[in-house]
Amino acid sequence: MEFVCDKIQPEHLQVIYNLTLEMARRGDEESILEFILDELFKQTGAEVGAFIIYDEAKAEFIPRIVKVANETSDMNPSFSKTIFEQVVKTRQAVLSFDVQKESEFRGRESIILSDIHAVLAFPLIVEDRVYGIMYFDSRQNRQGFNEASRQFLSFFAPIASLTLEQVLRKRDLENENVILRKKVEKQVTIPRMIGESPPMKRLFQIINKVAQSDVSVIIMGENGTGKDLVARAIHDLSPRKDKPFVAQYIGNIPSTILESELFGYKKGAFTGANSDKIGLFEAVNGGTLFLDEIGDLPLELQTKLLRVLQNKEIKRLGENIIRKVDVRVIAATNHDIRQLVKEGKFREDLYYRL
Repeated sequence: MEFVCDKIQPEHLQVIYNLTLEMARRGDEESILEFILDELFKQTGAEVGAFIIYDEAKAEFIPRIVKVANETSDMNPSFSKTIFEQVVKTRQAVLSFDVQKESEFRGRESIILSDIHAVLAFPLIVEDRVYGIMYFDSRQNRQGFNEASRQFLSFFAPIASLTLEQVLRKRDLENENVILRKKVEKQVTIPRMIGESPPMKRLFQIINKVAQSDVSVIIMGENGTGKDLVARAIHDLSPRKDKPFVAQYIGNIPSTILESELFGYKKGAFTGANSDKIGLFEAVNGGTLFLDEIGDLPLELQTKLLRVLQNKEIKRLGENIIRKVDVRVIAATNHDIRQLVKEGKFREDLYYRL
């Protein structure tokens, strides 16, 4: 459609709606800018259209996309900096039916030499600064250049600016993620662990990522694959690095002995308990407890470990006092824990807590 009246009409709002939907569908800056320029070029019937980047630091205007009406037109048209400056100054759509006769533009060499007559331009404002200018001019007639055109652009400009701003923010975030990822890839070195292969680099990245959180961790792998090194690395890179790191082997240890080691006991709790003893959960308070071969943990102790993970509390053997503890648990096993869960030998809720 063309604007042949001097007041914006309901159908113009439909055009804005359609343009907005199409812009939202496009995901990159270049595509959105080209789409806006092409569509408005048709709407205004301009002979020259352009998107002009505004370099605020250098106060420079740089044509980025230029469109001309036909092949006989100058493929590298010149522009008037004065018009661009007016758009930046007012931050509003500028419409001139005869730019050569208006006082603020009269006598400007670039306008006279380019034989520019009607001009229609509006700013694209991103993060409260003029990012660029959509510019259209007519050098032979002013078809479509009227007050309705200016009103149309006044409505459309903020929508186009917002769409562009969202796309640019997304691009910046993606670029930032790439930079951070590259930075992590360069810096991921783990003490006492050596490897340059892609799987080792992925492992280092996981260790770095997990270390910064305070979640429980379960490390699975065959004997001799360095599960203890991974556990130590997670602790050393974590906020708990200045607190104790204690490893406790679980396999083939009788249940009562293991329970007393982990939770401690009260004097007289059993034969030989001649004095109170604190367990590892209390001794490691604030630090990390590494439970090696967690798959061998007896079911009755699995329940007590689950309580520690859920409630951060323990009870010593022979005592009813509940004690609060702050311990990060890292577990390791050479068993297929998922299979043990299926067989009923390992609690499913404990597995997911770990």
